[in-house]
Amino acid sequence: MQLSQKEIDLIKDNLEHEKVCVATYQNYANNLQDPQLKGLFNDLAQKEQQHINMLNQLLQQQF
Repeated sequence: MQLSQKEIDLIKDNLEHEKVCVATYQNYANNLQDPQLKGLFNDLAQKEQQHINMLNQLLQQQF
């Protein structure tokens, strides 16, 4: 699938947002004492990382 330059730029922009989310969720998890909340934020960070991996795969298919 060939993406337009605008689509590629949007994916790259989204990647940056996902990276911020991962860092934020990891920071929350590292600073929480409650095991349930810590687990929740670790799970969220992992899901955001999966989004990053998927977006990177899309970009790699373009080059």
